Amino acid sequence: MTEIVRFSGINLKHPGLAALIDSSLDLAHSLQQKTGGGGQIVLQVGASRLALMAAMSASSALLALAGGTCNLGNKPADIGVTVDDSGDLILRCGHSPPHEWSYERGKKL
Repeated sequence: MTEIVRFSGINLKHPGLAALIDSSLDLAHSLQQKTGGGGQIVLQVGASRLALMAAMSASSALLALAGGTCNLGNKPADIGVTVDDSGDLILRCGHSPPHEWSYERGKKL
């Protein structure tokens, strides 16, 4: 996956934490979906879903600890991790409207 420092519009005040953020995002990505035999995506439930939520929370907390902000608006906005309607792992800022980056595709949406 794309390293956090390579996303256009995302700034880390403490870039020394980038490797930890990358690891937590990789973990969240690995937990977010599994492919079934026919290529369909099997959504995680139960304990797997809790593990995904914990990994996403850890990623958001590490982004906050590193001072991760979106610099595409008038003033910086915090960034969090979520899953969109199609099940993709998304980095989303607090601007209105929010800016979003696809973790899987490694680019701004």
